[in-house]
Amino acid sequence: WPGIDLTNQYYQPKLYHAAVAYFMKFNSFFMPHFAGSENIVPNVAESTHFVNFTLFDYTAFETARIFLALQGIITLYFAYKVIVELNLSKRTSIIGGLILFFTPVFWFISAYKNNDSLSLLFSFAALFAALRYHKTHSYLPLVLTAVCIGLGMETKLSTVVVAFPVAAIFL
Repeated sequence: WPGIDLTNQYYQPKLYHAAVAYFMKFNSFFMPHFAGSENIVPNVAESTHFVNFTLFDYTAFETARIFLALQGIITLYFAYKVIVELNLSKRTSIIGGLILFFTPVFWFISAYKNNDSLSLLFSFAALFAALRYHKTHSYLPLVLTAVCIGLGMETKLSTVVVAFPVAAIFL
């Protein structure tokens, strides 16, 4: 891991970046290697911060969109499961689902190439697991709630906000 330099940014946990990097590495096994692949991003600045990308590197970077789209779909799935788990009336569930599914931020957040989408996924998964625990009183949803909150905080520290409604469910 590169060293942490907090002079111009805040600390970001590394789970999202590691997951995307491993996904890109996995996809690189299926991508063709072109002989003599030239640099496609010119090095404008004489600095080590701007690295030239080959066509292979750029293609591997673009495959991360598959992972991000999958995160968005799974996030909406867990959001739907939270609505179902609340045992609302059918009309209220449909209205709530439509509002949630047609809110543009839930579609755009997965395209930002940022850790927000993965933290939102873990937040909805933790909320769903907590609601499932409230219904079944089994240990598996309890452990999944803790794991999802922990993974969410390892993705983005602001995921701790979901701990407050989870605590209210447990009380």
